Amino acid sequence: MEKKLKESNGRAAVSHGTRTPLRNNRSPTGPGSSKEVASLREKIKLLEGQIKLKETALETSTIFFLEKEQDLQKKIDDLESRVEELNKHSASFYEYELHKVVKDTKEAIESNGVISDGNLKERNDDDSLPVKEQKACVVDRDNSQDELIEELAALKERNKSMESELRDMQERYSEISLKFAEVEGERQRLVMTVRKIKTAKKS
Repeated sequence: MEKKLKESNGRAAVSHGTRTPLRNNRSPTGPGSSKEVASLREKIKLLEGQIKLKETALETSTIFFLEKEQDLQKKIDDLESRVEELNKHSASFYEYELHKVVKDTKEAIESNGVISDGNLKERNDDDSLPVKEQKACVVDRDNSQDELIEELAALKERNKSMESELRDMQERYSEISLKFAEVEGERQRLVMTVRKIKTAKKS
């Protein structure tokens, strides 16, 4: 009986000695990791806000300059067409007047044979008023044409200035795009950091 008790106690001692302790697989989650995640999320929100502001400013500036350029180009095209039309009318008018004078002179010679000085003076007096009106019309046309040409030159100068502004805008666009890429890269890096922290907390 005493021998059996000793054997029983020995087996219990061996069993107790080889018992494997339970392991705690959960990693400690202190308050520091939660604060770090909250801080990273706040940084991500700030970066996303900066990205949206830069995108909005860039789109607004681009639209404004494109509309300005289109409006100016439209005015230039309109003035060029008006100048061209005036040139055509002026050339046609001079050609018409020349043919008219030649025709009238030819008809007068054919109908009267020789034109006396009195008849010529009387004819000139009769035609003096229309000629003055025609000259006034020609002067008005020339003045209008000169004004249009001056306005066109001024608009072309403005167009050159606008092209320079657009080039500056393109350079600014490139700079903003570069900064945008940098901010986006920083945001992606922070997002990956947050994901790693979350994964570490779950494991």
